[in-house]
Amino acid sequence: MNKLDIRNDLEEKLAAYDRVFLISSDVQWFEAVFAESEALRDFGGRIWIYSGSETAYPASVSCGRISPKEEEEIRKLYHTYEFSDRFYVISRSRIHGTLFDYMDQGILSAEELTAVWMR
Repeated sequence: MNKLDIRNDLEEKLAAYDRVFLISSDVQWFEAVFAESEALRDFGGRIWIYSGSETAYPASVSCGRISPKEEEEIRKLYHTYEFSDRFYVISRSRIHGTLFDYMDQGILSAEELTAVWMR
């Protein structure tokens, strides 16, 4: 997809889903935990996930596989759409803010971290 197609796709997802996540390649180790979390399963709304991995998600979650280049383009759009309160980038990048520090320090468990994004 080119930049315009990626932007249009993201806008469509933000209009159709209650939560849109980009799982960054730097935290793919966390994706299995996220996919199996109670918070994700119990969330009452519609969820879309952009990911470069083949992680299996519950049937209630829609997922689109993306290339590293597409991931970078979606990441660049974060600050344009963060106001929607629907678009979340799950990453260790300080640019997007990170909650992983709380998990690293033992303040939050992986399940609690996932629950934060589902509120």
